Amino acid sequence: MKDNGYVIQTPVVVNANTAQVLVVSEIPLTPPAFKIDHIDKLIEVDDCVAACDKVIINGRLIKNITYKTAKEWDHKGGLNRVCGDVRHCTVEIPFHLFIDVPGSRDGDDCEIEDAIVAGEFDKLVDRNRDGTFSKLLEKSVIKVRAKVVRRRWLKVNAQDVTPRRLRCPETSGVVTVPGLDIPTQDKGDKPFAPGDEW
Repeated sequence: MKDNGYVIQTPVVVNANTAQVLVVSEIPLTPPAFKIDHIDKLIEVDDCVAACDKVIINGRLIKNITYKTAKEWDHKGGLNRVCGDVRHCTVEIPFHLFIDVPGSRDGDDCEIEDAIVAGEFDKLVDRNRDGTFSKLLEKSVIKVRAKVVRRRWLKVNAQDVTPRRLRCPETSGVVTVPGLDIPTQDKGDKPFAPGDEW
């Protein structure tokens, strides 16, 4: 401590910003899909690197596609039926973007604050004669917010409020509970051995 102050090293936020990118891909489906049942999505950011007044981001959009196939078509009991299996396909779609972050520079730390799918459009394409589709056209808008932090040495005026360490007392009193202590006349007794009489 010098001059009534402390010198600390702490990360300081340089700046933060948001950017988005459109990702378009055609996902092959094998076997072909009759209908999309459900799509789960997850964004994984693999790299976030600070550069001059911007950050560069590499990531993946992971989609788990659950869909229905068609194996049998028939008309029974006045009903049209399509029967098949339920399949899933997991695909990783890479994406890349940069975000303008004024003040950032090489060597700064880049942190992702949020990454979401801000909008999406999925459509089955490449129709077959049996009414199934061999591909899924996928369009997603990925929105990412990042901040840049820099390690700085700062001088602050503060009072040391560090709590004292816990200590165990060197001695402690023994509490005697009536009815639980061994009577004095019995403290010298030896344990019974097998075959001993009372």
